[in-house]
Amino acid sequence: MRVLAFFLAAVLFLLLFFFALSNTATVELRMLGGVVWQAPLVAFLLIFFLGGVAFGMLAMLPSWVRLRLKVARQREALRQSHPQPSKSSSKNPAGPDTIQSVAQSARATS
Repeated sequence: MRVLAFFLAAVLFLLLFFFALSNTATVELRMLGGVVWQAPLVAFLLIFFLGGVAFGMLAMLPSWVRLRLKVARQREALRQSHPQPSKSSSKNPAGPDTIQSVAQSARATS
């Protein structure tokens, strides 16, 4: 499976690399106020793609933080409602203190 994933990643990288090589022509981006930027087409594509990713991540951030806080609260509520047994009691549920107290109460009743 890892070999297949590596192969697909290599093919995707090569496709994008050759796409970038074939789009090296200089283009002009005209902004308001007469500002003109000149750069290869692939540079503009990369800049606007990364800007879109950053904008999408910022738009997602509030809901992501809210969900993380909700999960943390629910985990804490679950932890409080179902306490985990201690490690010493999991090895020997009837520990020495329990056995001694049962033996003493048995002697006292007999």
